[in-house]
Amino acid sequence: RERRRLNQARYRHRQRGLIQRLEEESAQLQEEIERLGAWRQKKLIDAPTYKSLWNIASEYFHLFQRALRPLPAAEHVHGLSFLESVMVPDVISASGSGMYALLDNWVLVSHFFEDIHVDLERMDKASVVATTTTSVTISANALRRAFPHLVNEAEQGESWPPLSIKLLGQRVVMRGSVYFQWNDKATRVAVIQSESDMLSPILNILGNLTDVSRVFDEALISPTFR
Repeated sequence: RERRRLNQARYRHRQRGLIQRLEEESAQLQEEIERLGAWRQKKLIDAPTYKSLWNIASEYFHLFQRALRPLPAAEHVHGLSFLESVMVPDVISASGSGMYALLDNWVLVSHFFEDIHVDLERMDKASVVATTTTSVTISANALRRAFPHLVNEAEQGESWPPLSIKLLGQRVVMRGSVYFQWNDKATRVAVIQSESDMLSPILNILGNLTDVSRVFDEALISPTFR
C-alpha cells in the first residue's frame, strides 16, 4: 500500500511537471510565431537575394505540400536535385545539420500521417518567413505510429482507451511558420527552420491540459510537430 501511494505521488508530480512544460512550450511557440511575423514586416532584402530566395521557398512548398507521399521515381530525383542545388551541404534545420536530416524529418511525419497537407498562407516578397497551415488526420495508423503509448494501454482484445477514441478521426489544423536564411557567399539557403503548433488543436479536442500531457508524454512527435 505504501509503495502504491509513493508511485501515485510520483505520477502526480510528473504530470504537474509535464503540464507546466506544455504550457511553457505553447507560450514560447506563440511568441516565436509572433516575433517572426513582426520581423517579416521590418526585414528588407536586396532585389537579387529576395527574388532568388522567394522562388526557392515557393518551389520548396510545392515539392513538400504533401510531405514525402509516394511519387514516381523521376519526381523524387527532381526533388533531391532541387534541394542539392539551392541549399548548402550543411544546411541547418530543426532535425539537425545537412539536407538528409531535413529529409528524414519529412519521412518521419509522412510515416505518421498519411494525409498530411501543408498550405503556404502568406510569404511577402520582402520576406524569408512563410506563414503555414498544416493539417493532418489522426487515423488509427497515426495513433499507432506517433502515439503508440495511447494504443498500448489497451489489453489484448480490449477496445482502445477513451483518450485514443477522442483523437481517432480528428482533423488537426496547425498554425506555423517556416524561416529561410540566405547565405550570400554561397548563394544558397543555409538555414530552414519550421514549427507548427500542434498543442493548441489537441487541447481544443481534449479540453484539458492533463489529457494533453498524457498524449505527448511518450509520443514520437512533439507539440511543435517535430
